[in-house]
Amino acid sequence: AASLHNEEIAAYSVDSLRQLGMKYLERVELPSFTFQNAILKPFVVLFRNCQSTTIRLLIVDCIFHIVRSKGVNIKSGWQSVFMVFDAAAYEEAESVVEV
Repeated sequence: AASLHNEEIAAYSVDSLRQLGMKYLERVELPSFTFQNAILKPFVVLFRNCQSTTIRLLIVDCIFHIVRSKGVNIKSGWQSVFMVFDAAAYEEAESVVEV
């Protein structure tokens, strides 16, 4: 739904995904598991597939919020976090790059 052309629905979907990610990051991840990466991976897919600058900015803001509030709990999720930030660094829209 987040890749739809309706930005309101896309924004709602991204925010719901953020809330879900925050809940999962409250749990301790065991060393051999990668559920955090799996939970945060949709942000990467959405960022790469979404054409809307507004939604891309929202995705970067969500990831930034997740890192600020749950950064100490992130283990395998760092891979997806850096994939979003890497994709954002190459974004043409200056507002996304500046975040």
